[in-house]
Amino acid sequence: MRLSMRFALNALLAALVLALGTSSAWANRIIEIRGAERGVVSSGVVTFNEPRLPAETAITCDITILKTISNRIPKTRGTLFGKVTGIAIDRGTPAASHCRLGAMITRLEDIVPLSEARIPGVHRELGNGILLYTVTGGRPELWKLIYDGFQGELPEIEGINYHIQGAQLRANFSTPFGALACLYAGSWFKLIVIDEFKLARFLRLVLERTILARQEGGLLCPAQLTASGTLTLTPQLSIALL
Repeated sequence: MRLSMRFALNALLAALVLALGTSSAWANRIIEIRGAERGVVSSGVVTFNEPRLPAETAITCDITILKTISNRIPKTRGTLFGKVTGIAIDRGTPAASHCRLGAMITRLEDIVPLSEARIPGVHRELGNGILLYTVTGGRPELWKLIYDGFQGELPEIEGINYHIQGAQLRANFSTPFGALACLYAGSWFKLIVIDEFKLARFLRLVLERTILARQEGGLLCPAQLTASGTLTLTPQLSIALL
C-alpha cells in the first residue's frame, strides 16, 4: 500500500511539474495586447538635439504618432508586430513656432516625416499649425515596429522594449550660419511601461539608444540627432501573458 501510494504521489508531482513547465514555456512565447484593435495613438513632447550640444540645438515639439499593432506578439527578438501609419507635429508657423528652439536655432520652417527616401509623407492640415503626415505606402522596411524584449521577470513583466525601424525625418531650419535642410534616418527605441495592474498607459523614448544619423544636408547639419520624451498611450492597453 505504501509503495503504491508513493508511486501515485510521484506521478502526481511529475504531472504538476510538467504542467507548470508547460505553462511557463507558453508564457515565454506570447504577449497579448488588448485594446489595440482600432489602432494606438501615442502623444507627448519629444525633444530632438545634437548630443554634444543639447541646449543649443534642441527642437522640442508636441508630436502624435499613429500606429497599428498586432494583438499578440511572439516573445522573439526581431518580431514585426506593427507599423507607424501617421505622425502629427504641432509645429505652428515659421513666424510663430509652437516648438521650443535651442539657442542656435533661430527659425523652424518645418519637420517633415518621410514615407520614402527624400519623399515627404502626404499631409493634411488639422488646424492651428498642426500637420498630419501619412507615412504608409513607401518601402515596406520603413516605420516598422520591431519587438526587442521585455523588462522584469516572468510571469510578471514591467515593460516591453521595441523600436521603430526606418524612421526618416527632414528638418528645415535657420541658424546664425544660414538656412539648412537636414535629412536624418535611423531607429527610435522605446519602452512601453506596464504598471502593477498590467496596464500600459505611456511609453518612453530611450535616449541613449535613439540616434538618428545625418543622410543629407552637409557639414553644417548636426551629424546625429537624439530623441527623448514620454508619450501617453490612447487607449490604455491591457497586457497579458498567454
